[in-house]
Amino acid sequence: GFMDYPSMVQPVLDRHCVSCHGGKEDIAAGLDLTGGWTEHFNASYENLANRRETQLVAYWIAGIDCMNGTAHWSCQIFPPRGHGSVAAPLARLLLDGHGGRTSSLTRKERDLLLAWIDSNGLYHGTWNYTKHGHALAEWPRVKQALATEMQTAGCVR
Repeated sequence: GFMDYPSMVQPVLDRHCVSCHGGKEDIAAGLDLTGGWTEHFNASYENLANRRETQLVAYWIAGIDCMNGTAHWSCQIFPPRGHGSVAAPLARLLLDGHGGRTSSLTRKERDLLLAWIDSNGLYHGTWNYTKHGHALAEWPRVKQALATEMQTAGCVR
């Protein structure tokens, strides 16, 4: 099979995480795990797989920047247990129970999340995922409409 973030991982986050991380009450710890669109992916994916901390490692999932195997960084030999679920802060939260907040997470759901982390955080199960490949052609128009709405509502302040 394949690992497909929107249809396999996001539903687990929606069931167990979004009520705190993006729900009506708050975005706990500033981590939005909702499935709202972004230009290429969705909010939760971009927050979990981001490389803001180091530019080379996706902090929450301890994923490496493989650049399709062409980057010097991706062809080095990594130390054992240096990336993936064994090193990922998100995996530690899942396995430790996140202060009792993940008690309703089934073993199958937890294992799916860990497998996703170990896949180096893939998004599309296939590059033919959408009619436009891996990009949403509608995004520029949707982004402008959202920005206009937010500005009108005073969110920009």
